[in-house]
Amino acid sequence: MLREIVPVPTGNFQDLVLWGRQVTSLAIGLVEEYPGRPVLVPMTRVNPAHPEEIIGGLRRAGVPLHHVFPRGSVEELGRRIDAGVLHPDDPERDEAARRWCHRRVPERVAAVDALPGDTVVLDGERPTRDLADEVMARVGRG
Repeated sequence: MLREIVPVPTGNFQDLVLWGRQVTSLAIGLVEEYPGRPVLVPMTRVNPAHPEEIIGGLRRAGVPLHHVFPRGSVEELGRRIDAGVLHPDDPERDEAARRWCHRRVPERVAAVDALPGDTVVLDGERPTRDLADEVMARVGRG
């Protein structure tokens, strides 16, 4: 919604400072309204400043979190992007979102080296269900 209201000079809505603030604020609100649930941060933002913006904001607010990053090959990420549907009622918008994701795959693959030290790096070549089970086991919900 934000990218419909304000210009996105870089073409990446995640570069908007307000977007990061909104994500952080929403996560804090969820923890306040629904205590006891784990906060999972499946971070795919690849600019090293971006994880600090959200993860740092959550930590400063005292929110315990689990940061996970599924490392996968360019080919596997492409398959997952192609299999996903973001806008089922709008094929043109769905295809535009898919193209946007595909353009960011190389930088996402390279980002693993710049992740915060406590990030749990998962084998992104494994089936989605297996990854979900591993994450839930790590946070004590498996």
